[in-house]
Amino acid sequence: PPPPPPPPPPRPPPPPRPRPCDLGLAYRAREGAGAGFAARVALEHWSEGAMINLHFEAPVALSSSDPRATFLGAAESSGEFLATFTLLGTSGDAFEFVGDGPGTRTP
Repeated sequence: PPPPPPPPPPRPPPPPRPRPCDLGLAYRAREGAGAGFAARVALEHWSEGAMINLHFEAPVALSSSDPRATFLGAAESSGEFLATFTLLGTSGDAFEFVGDGPGTRTP
């Protein structure tokens, strides 16, 4: 009988996930009615499961109605207020959220 065919070559590993600094994040806030604001976080490189941390100068209460990101929560750290989101889905270019308080993000 003929020899068995050679095994298929191994599959290459998936490409590495972009590091947070490689996501190309841009933040833009619009003041809303009263003390509220609406914000858009645009990303050049979407990476499902990546965590996005935004630092604010003052306390803010955030909510997210955008299905492309989950708001995990907010906490105070060294006088700054940190809001954390997780990206969902395999593709996208931005997510939006609304909040109460100043929408100014620290650099």
